[in-house]
Amino acid sequence: MKRTCLIFYTLLALWLEVCPSMAQLNSTILYTDHFDLQASRYQPTKLGTGTANVNLALPLIGFNSWLGNNAISVTKALDVKEGKVTLNSAISRFPKNVIFGSAIAIDIFGISLRFNKKKPSVAPPTETPQDSLIKDSPDTRSSEINVLDTLKKDIPLIKRHREYKPPREENFTVSAGIALRNEANVLLSRTLFEFIANGNAGFVGKTVDVGRFNFNFSSFAEIYAGFAKNIVNTDDMKIRIAARPKYLIGILGVHTQRGKGEMTIAADTSEIRFNADYRINEANFNDGVSNSQNYGRGFGIDIGGSVVLKDKIVLSGSFLDIGGIHYKKNVRNYNGAGMASFQGVNVSARGIQNAGNVLDSLQKSFRGSETQEAFTMPMPTRLVLQGEYRIPQETSKGRIFYKHHFFATYIQGLRNLGSATTTPQITLGYVHSLGTAFQVGVTPTFGGFVGAGMGAFFSWRVSGLRLAVGSSDIISLATLGGRLFDASIYLGFGF
Repeated sequence: MKRTCLIFYTLLALWLEVCPSMAQLNSTILYTDHFDLQASRYQPTKLGTGTANVNLALPLIGFNSWLGNNAISVTKALDVKEGKVTLNSAISRFPKNVIFGSAIAIDIFGISLRFNKKKPSVAPPTETPQDSLIKDSPDTRSSEINVLDTLKKDIPLIKRHREYKPPREENFTVSAGIALRNEANVLLSRTLFEFIANGNAGFVGKTVDVGRFNFNFSSFAEIYAGFAKNIVNTDDMKIRIAARPKYLIGILGVHTQRGKGEMTIAADTSEIRFNADYRINEANFNDGVSNSQNYGRGFGIDIGGSVVLKDKIVLSGSFLDIGGIHYKKNVRNYNGAGMASFQGVNVSARGIQNAGNVLDSLQKSFRGSETQEAFTMPMPTRLVLQGEYRIPQETSKGRIFYKHHFFATYIQGLRNLGSATTTPQITLGYVHSLGTAFQVGVTPTFGGFVGAGMGAFFSWRVSGLRLAVGSSDIISLATLGGRLFDASIYLGFGF
């Protein structure tokens, strides 16, 4: 018996042929002042704002991993599987465009150096006119001499405690390091999922717009250098600028430059006609990963600025991951435009007949033309705006820390690629500090990939050792039942 194959399997086979190997990212490290080197990846002006003059990121022990989607949680998917919720009911709640995304960033090495001015940021107390008169008085000087001569043999020597010296004022801070990153995302329309759930019965004799389809994957290394400096530095206002240029080495890349289509189900269900317009570029997926000469090359930059008012209000903004990676060796481009048809697969009690010819049929119908033209893999560019209100407090030794720290962060992706999404995200945050050694915070999030989530983290430092552990959605991570899985661990030294 001959039946028309579901479009889902048609598209799946197409993706397998074209790509055979196959949330906004908002790290909680952005909300602790123990790791200004690592936080500068997400807000460049954070560089140099901590207490340490030298920061070191330990190899492979600093990473942020993230995986999420905007359509369905693991709990809901299990409910569908167990029959507690119907598949149609679940799909009806999907957004128009369903996005699955993932990202991971691993520090290979990182260092930051803060260069300070010679004069301390807090001047020593000045001598009053009364002190000068008393000190210069002849009677006072003679009295002091007489008292010392009389008592110096009887009074034991008492060592004074070492006074706290305020930190010197920063001149500028620089950084350098290497990180490995993976960024991936898949975008499919809700219509395709409705077709999978209901078959072609509801689409017979109709032409349906299946919307955009998109698959992107990028694996690359970044070699970065950072710079941050206050260009205005008064008690009432500080204005800071920062930049983080980086040299990019592309290892693997797949980029859907364009992808959209519509399908028509014949009235007698004997044929599916698919009208597609797509261009998919890939580099090093079939082979060539071991040959560094095939790697892509590119440049990127993160830029930012901030304003601090009376050491309590901080307003900052940045553009992250501006740039791209250019591949020109071991590349393939798959181009399709126009109508293709598929007449289905013969199915019998023994299974699909001539199954070995199915992929050949799909390739012939949908693969289109193949070229070998250079292409540029874009970066997941994002705009990050952040406001802070902090309440400073002084320790018994005179060190300043922020006991209560409030945040509001807005993230807007400029494209749907990897960890960036065009759906805006807002994160609120509160951090409580127990002196300068321990911080704990919560970061509720709204929008972006997952809609809503509750993040949490803690950061601890003793002497020069620093440790931070957190998640942008601690509930999903703990229950393994949400739409976002996010975890970050950072270990480093600062002195």
